[in-house]
Amino acid sequence: MASEVTVEATVVRDTQPRETDGRAGSGMVIEQELASSAPSIGHVFASVIERSRDFGVLIAASPVTIATTVVRDTMSTESGRPFGDGVAVFGVPATERISVSSSRIERSARAGLSNFGSIVSLRDVHIACAAVRLDGEPFVEWLHVFEDGGGNACGCPIADGACKADAVLLWRTRRSRPRQGSFRSLRLFAIVRGSRRRQREPCG
Repeated sequence: MASEVTVEATVVRDTQPRETDGRAGSGMVIEQELASSAPSIGHVFASVIERSRDFGVLIAASPVTIATTVVRDTMSTESGRPFGDGVAVFGVPATERISVSSSRIERSARAGLSNFGSIVSLRDVHIACAAVRLDGEPFVEWLHVFEDGGGNACGCPIADGACKADAVLLWRTRRSRPRQGSFRSLRLFAIVRGSRRRQREPCG
């Protein structure tokens, strides 16, 4: 945490949940340091993350670049936690972006890519066979944004169609506990180009 890391030409495979409670098991986690709120910085190139539990790549409040990488066969655990996202992004500051390019996300138990209150830029990304291909939802008061850099595709068994961003209320907060299976559609993917949001203020 609060470090800069570059992962290149690496295979991460078959990560396991904790024996104590059957939770966790993500392939890769890049997150801020909780004590100081200092972000980490991540670069993931030409790598494969496969057969992870909960999340293939989990990003929290830290800028990350992913390129020429494959994330596949991401599963939920047997602990009852309804995860299984290929790439999940939480609360990255509005001054930063998550960039994913020339990469494939395949066979995710829940979302191919989930975006909770962050700006995620996608270019030449193929998402195949996910229960929810692209999920975008607010996180606290922060809105999500997808930037379409072109060349993105979604589908199953192969990614050969347009991508649509949906909010399926994957993230539940204490203030809002929607009924299981509730669904609301967002506008089509290809959302914002060159936009800026005001810098977020810390929660009081």
